[in-house]
Amino acid sequence: MDKVSEFPAITKRNVDDGEIVYFAYPVFTDYVISGNTQNRKILRSTFNGLVEQKERLVEVNAPVNIEVSVFEQANRMMVHLVHGSQSRRSSNFEEPVMDEYPIVKGASITMPENLVKRKTIRFAEKEGSITDIKYHNGIAEIQIPEFSIYTVLVIE
Repeated sequence: MDKVSEFPAITKRNVDDGEIVYFAYPVFTDYVISGNTQNRKILRSTFNGLVEQKERLVEVNAPVNIEVSVFEQANRMMVHLVHGSQSRRSSNFEEPVMDEYPIVKGASITMPENLVKRKTIRFAEKEGSITDIKYHNGIAEIQIPEFSIYTVLVIE
């Protein structure tokens, strides 16, 4: 059984109206350099503990190499999902090489209900709007149809 240590690796403190988390080791650097999945889990758990789900702008249930960007443009919001995972590194180039364009299946995103309720939601590259949205506890869950490389969700 775990016990409380006199020398914790991670601490969390309430300060004024917020919270501060301190890591006693370079968890971000270690994750970027080594790709240690335990560090990713620690970071995810820490961030999830700091921000309630209904306060998160977008949360993605997809492979970890999916990059997500959210843009506001005039009266609409655009959620870009990019899946450009490298297949290998070329011996002649420092840039990664993509030999294949893998298909992403079964991905979904959740967003606060008030951002999507009573709005048209569609994919930029497809005709028609999305109507299969599940709402629960102030959260909207949107299933992402399978895609390769990228897809863009438009909320207007």
